[in-house]
Amino acid sequence: MPLRFVVAIILSLALVFSILGSSLAAPDAAPPGLSLGAGPSIVDVGSDVALKVSATRWTGSAAVSVTFLSPHHGFSGKMVFASQCNCFRLNVFLAKRSHTLETARVTAKVTVHKQTFTLRKTFQVRGLTANGKTFSPGGTPQLAGWVSDPQPVQNEFVHFCAWTRASDAFPIHGLPVTFAVHFQTRTQKWFAGLTGSNGVLCSSKDIQHAKIGFATAVDIYAGRLHQRTSFMPRTP
Repeated sequence: MPLRFVVAIILSLALVFSILGSSLAAPDAAPPGLSLGAGPSIVDVGSDVALKVSATRWTGSAAVSVTFLSPHHGFSGKMVFASQCNCFRLNVFLAKRSHTLETARVTAKVTVHKQTFTLRKTFQVRGLTANGKTFSPGGTPQLAGWVSDPQPVQNEFVHFCAWTRASDAFPIHGLPVTFAVHFQTRTQKWFAGLTGSNGVLCSSKDIQHAKIGFATAVDIYAGRLHQRTSFMPRTP
């Protein structure tokens, strides 16, 4: 085959690969530092969730649309560019509704140079109780218990305390609390009352002649919850 034909074929193939390479080029990269924020992490009904899309640097004209959905709340709309932060912002009001703590899933679509980038985020929504008067505790109920002095002296009055809350740290009030103190030779058990609006209840008792150096166990019961702590009497 004449050399000129070989050269022509090579040049033709190079042109074809050049065209294919340009058509299969990687899409434009996302703006550096592109991120989606939603706050606070737990939003009470009757207040706003603040949505924010930001980037270290915008590589061109951009537009942002956002949606979020939970079992009782939803929204879809466009975000507004704020020159003060060089970001897109939107505050959305959450209507007052009765439900337990639930997850809202946010999706933001960012369009730059005809390229669309998808961001996702979640936040929690705390609803009202069935009577619509107070917020509903969210998550698994938890009990923390303690004594005011882990090393008391004999005949000291010690405060025995219980704190009931949900996993979102919202207090659980109205739970019946019982304490049981296991001294070396006897157990003292009593009903202390109901947890208050802050989820806390404390009760004071004289430990009398509790044995010095003996690790005295204390069982704390709040409804169906149970926690154990202890104290050890010491010499004055």
